[in-house]
Amino acid sequence: MLPGNALIVKCPHCKKEKELMTLLSGNTFGGKQWWDLKTSYPMLPHVSWVQKCPHCGQYFMYETAKSREGDGCSGERGRLSYPELREAWAELGSKLKGKQRNNLMLEYLWAYNDEFQRGDAVYGEPAPEELEEFRTVVRGLVDAFPVESDIIYAEFLREAGLFEEAVETVRRTGLPESGVYRTLAEIVLQKCEKKDTSVGQIQH
Repeated sequence: MLPGNALIVKCPHCKKEKELMTLLSGNTFGGKQWWDLKTSYPMLPHVSWVQKCPHCGQYFMYETAKSREGDGCSGERGRLSYPELREAWAELGSKLKGKQRNNLMLEYLWAYNDEFQRGDAVYGEPAPEELEEFRTVVRGLVDAFPVESDIIYAEFLREAGLFEEAVETVRRTGLPESGVYRTLAEIVLQKCEKKDTSVGQIQH
């Protein structure tokens, strides 16, 4: 991993600045991929699409913020906790459209799964209002992917405990003949039968 000069972004609310990491090069060695599309690459870290201003505490999408190149490097990625992503959703969810809204919803989905159901660890249970909010976010992702990727949406529905909707989505889409989508479709059907919402790692 070779870091580049920091990206200095300006908060659109208070106009103060914060640094974010940039990379000149990286690689995917030692990476992990999950069925909810989250990836973790030690040598290619993800800078969060959603940022929290360290000065005023408000949230913004960094790709649309005014920015400039800094003089030195930074390791700041702006990763938000699950409670912070809930705040960001409350603040921005009704204001964003298109790709920005999808990116916010994906960050939210990943944070929820990190908090409650990624892998085989034992987690606490979400409060009823948290689960309902998560389901609202997941249903909002219905138009985020091309038609041939509806199996991904079925997986999101399964993660939200919407098992009947997930199975119906797979049946409506049809089982792909082969490849990663067929594997995912089979996982969705198997886990729906068990009422299992856990998010597994993709095995290569």
